[in-house]
Amino acid sequence: MDDDRIQICKNNPRYFEYKQKPVFLTGARELEMLPRMGNYPYEQAVNALAEAGCNHWRIEMYISDAVPGNAPRDEGAFSNYNQWWHDPVTGKQEHLDAFRKNTEGKYDLNNFNEPFWTRFRRFCELCAEKEIVLTLEIWSTYAVWATSPFNPKNNINYPGPLNLGKTDRSGRAADSDFVRTVPVLDNRPDVLRCQEKFAEKILDCTWDTGNVLYVCGNENSWPREWVEYWAEFVHKYGQTKGVDLLYGNIPMPIWSRKSLLYSSAVDDILKRPQYDFADVSQFPGSENDPRYQFTRYKTIVDWYERSKDSQKPITVLKNYIGTYLDADVGKKRREAMKDFMAGGAMSGFHRPWAGDCPEGKWNNCSDRMRQAYLESLEAAKYVAAFTSNVEFVDTTRRNDLVSQGWCLANPGKHYIVYLKNGGENVDVKLEQGHYSYRMFDGQCWSEENIFQWKGGWRAFNQAGNEDWGLYVVAIPLPL
Repeated sequence: MDDDRIQICKNNPRYFEYKQKPVFLTGARELEMLPRMGNYPYEQAVNALAEAGCNHWRIEMYISDAVPGNAPRDEGAFSNYNQWWHDPVTGKQEHLDAFRKNTEGKYDLNNFNEPFWTRFRRFCELCAEKEIVLTLEIWSTYAVWATSPFNPKNNINYPGPLNLGKTDRSGRAADSDFVRTVPVLDNRPDVLRCQEKFAEKILDCTWDTGNVLYVCGNENSWPREWVEYWAEFVHKYGQTKGVDLLYGNIPMPIWSRKSLLYSSAVDDILKRPQYDFADVSQFPGSENDPRYQFTRYKTIVDWYERSKDSQKPITVLKNYIGTYLDADVGKKRREAMKDFMAGGAMSGFHRPWAGDCPEGKWNNCSDRMRQAYLESLEAAKYVAAFTSNVEFVDTTRRNDLVSQGWCLANPGKHYIVYLKNGGENVDVKLEQGHYSYRMFDGQCWSEENIFQWKGGWRAFNQAGNEDWGLYVVAIPLPL
């Protein structure tokens, strides 16, 4: 059913709905470069995510190969392959190509390698079966330009030059030729046809599963004309199928670390209709980082204030605390809960990476990487347990109704309260009425309690030694 698809919530455009219910999207993943890693046991990971009660996974459509040992840096030869998941038994990765190669070892961008796409399709179907939403980054193809199939040195489909640009050798900047192929920029129809064929293949594999959000690319400063060309491409494709496909982008931060410098890229994704949701992942997030004046909570609040006339979901696709080796389950849970209590629509934990391990290699610290992922998964489990058991879609931020902590409320109907520090009690300002309440100790909810209230401030004692939550709901008077 089309109504079961992931879509903007009918009752509040700040949230998504899926299977005809409002959802807060959260999850954790060990790997995001699917289906590139042909030996990653994604079935086990999807099942573990579903068993934890989580509902989100990020995919990067990463198709470049690992960096040759002698690849020149000025060809964008940067790779994190050594920092990503490796098989714990063999210590190896098995890479699947998206395109087939000719006898000379060059890619043919008109000839897809079906094992790659079959694996990708099955992954999307399995996630749909488990009611897991995917956020898919279409153009995660730039990171290793030296080996990219789109590099004209590596394919038979068009001649060069197609340079990365001078300002950023990873291809994320506006002067990369790869992101200037559209008619209003450099007009490279030979390249653009191949790009469109790749994007169309992605959409062919995903449009009917009903569980995919689309993002142009990751951490980029690409021209508006390029990013919005793909917005139109995705939306028009959906129209031909009679469905609405949702599209966004992840711009690089152009905010000062000490003051807020509002950028045109942020203004675009918040206010222009080409973007169905806005991702805040690359913007200030940690209150423990002295470089940032603005916490993630304040940033999300600020973005909503700036987009009052064009409300849309604000997502945190990459909660970077997922990469921290020294962050326990409690710290991770608190970071994601802040995103929810700010009114955000998603908080997904970033995959672990081995950049801080000896020589920056996964195999040098595979046990620690696995542990970091499992801690993120456990934290996401608790976030899901909280957010899936409260009615939030009709609430607004009402911190004025609590003595401390954060509050989402529809006054007189229900109140969602969260305190990030243990040992705190809280007073909640309630209207006169008959209420039930439950408490969340950081892991699970208490039994329901009933009380009558004359109106005014009502005290609630702490429910946990760490962070804890409270849900107060108005109920009819008993007959």
